[in-house]
Amino acid sequence: MGSRKPKNSPEDLCAYFVEIKEQDGMTSVMEEYVHLVGKCIEDKIFSESNDHIAICRSDTTSSISFLKADWDALRKGLKALSETKDAESGGIENPISCIDDICNAVIAQAEEDAYGEKKILYFSNLSSYVLNEKEVQDLADKLLQNEIFLSIVLPNKVGMTDIQLQNSKLIKTTFGQEKYESVSFVTNFKKAKCQILNTLSKKIPKLFSWNVPFEITPKITINVGGYVCTRQNKAAEMKKVLIKQVESDKSANGNEPSTSTALVPVGSGNTSSSNAAEKTVVIEVAKKVLEKEIIWTEKDGTVVGDEDRGKGYLFADKIVPYNDLETDESYKSGDKCMKLLVFCPVEKLNPALQCGDGTTLFYPKKDDIRSEVMFKALMQAMVKTNRAAIVRKVYRKNTRAAVGSLVPDMDRQCLVFSELSYADDVSIPQLPVLIKPEDMGDEGNDGIGEKESLIDELIAAKSLSYDFNPLEGPVDPAARNMRDMVSKKVLQNASIPSLPNESDNIEVFFQNLIVSESTLSQIRENFPLKVCKIENERLAGTNIFHKRSRENEIEDADKKPKLELKMEEASMEEDKDEDEINDLLDEL
Repeated sequence: MGSRKPKNSPEDLCAYFVEIKEQDGMTSVMEEYVHLVGKCIEDKIFSESNDHIAICRSDTTSSISFLKADWDALRKGLKALSETKDAESGGIENPISCIDDICNAVIAQAEEDAYGEKKILYFSNLSSYVLNEKEVQDLADKLLQNEIFLSIVLPNKVGMTDIQLQNSKLIKTTFGQEKYESVSFVTNFKKAKCQILNTLSKKIPKLFSWNVPFEITPKITINVGGYVCTRQNKAAEMKKVLIKQVESDKSANGNEPSTSTALVPVGSGNTSSSNAAEKTVVIEVAKKVLEKEIIWTEKDGTVVGDEDRGKGYLFADKIVPYNDLETDESYKSGDKCMKLLVFCPVEKLNPALQCGDGTTLFYPKKDDIRSEVMFKALMQAMVKTNRAAIVRKVYRKNTRAAVGSLVPDMDRQCLVFSELSYADDVSIPQLPVLIKPEDMGDEGNDGIGEKESLIDELIAAKSLSYDFNPLEGPVDPAARNMRDMVSKKVLQNASIPSLPNESDNIEVFFQNLIVSESTLSQIRENFPLKVCKIENERLAGTNIFHKRSRENEIEDADKKPKLELKMEEASMEEDKDEDEINDLLDEL
């Protein structure tokens, strides 16, 4: 086990493994496994900035491989994974040996870096090999010795073969011992799926939703509410960064307690100044993640008023205050809003451009029948056309304008918002121009001046190349065009030209949105309007990932009542609807 903790190192080390053979009609089962694991990454239960993570599975070549779609955090330990062979009946020849190989990879990765936790999530088939009690016991001891937490997801009991039942019983008996409770968790696929999906969709009653009209056009809006979905203890971690923390440990000189970087003096920002007139204030981070306002206090306990509150950037665990120019030119993004900018293909959304450690789940506003209907119609259309919505979001008046994607999630019947970085959020570093020393002539000795001139030309050519990003390589023209259009819209509030693809036009999404009796009947046939109740008693999905227990138990979320759609309330006069659609088409 390593003893050093590298700077900005992720906290946890995780590996996912799916054991299944893509034959005999099992491809759909494989897709379910991958879909379930994808949910964990999509909602950032584990995030790249906080965890080292990789997904691997047994493929048709009988080898263990890491999917390219995910970051290869275990690349250093990849060689430790030995190849295994599939038995004729499908599955891994020896699943325990396979888990042991993954443990070796995790241990090899952890030898250089120190991690808070090391975790493995294993979807096991257990159908091709009769497990031996000794090897299962040895694996459990290895997990305990190296402090690696293993979660095993077994097949559903219905339909199990005799071998599967025997192996399942042995695993549950071994890992069910009290001494292994801290390093193991065993469940089946059905329970795991319910736990993950229900836990992620569960709304925390203590955090109020962010209610906002989702503006499609000036005449078409959907009232929605957003619920933040973050990593465990993320709010608590951010609170430690955002508010002043007076640590109990003394500083190096032993006289004064050290404080967080959130404290800066007014004016030049020089913390070492001895000017008694300077007043210590707290920096308000531009990108806030907490719903409630925090009462800022000074070192002596005095409450800091609004006039003494500053602003700054949050960079890693440091807070950098605004300078005078940035303070004068504070955000003027307008009123609170969420507006549609453009629809784009889902495959054009690059996961590398997503920023932040949390997502927001948007649901239609409670008891708003019209918004319910329009929201579900929008989701249905986006799924059929495989489109995502690019939106501009302002959390509150004159705060930073964010650009993000809304992707439909049919499992939870919601739109998942992830913030995107656009052109002006991430600027490409400019390479400096080489300057010749003053004492060197134009010609220079040994032709140095000519060489520098050639290097300058090369640097200028690379810097000005529009199709090449020195950090990412060639830029996809379609993705670049979408980025430029979104940036132009956000910064200059300029109109976006109509896209040539008809599936991107707004009228395609809403041409059947005339809320009449016939339309409601058609919508009701395509998808259910009733919201299923969520069972009160269910295991916490966090058990699968061995997350740290919360300090206070979360109360049961308010159940959403069944939608009793009344035709006379939701219907509208057809003449009025036709006029609205005609006006919409005229605007487009």
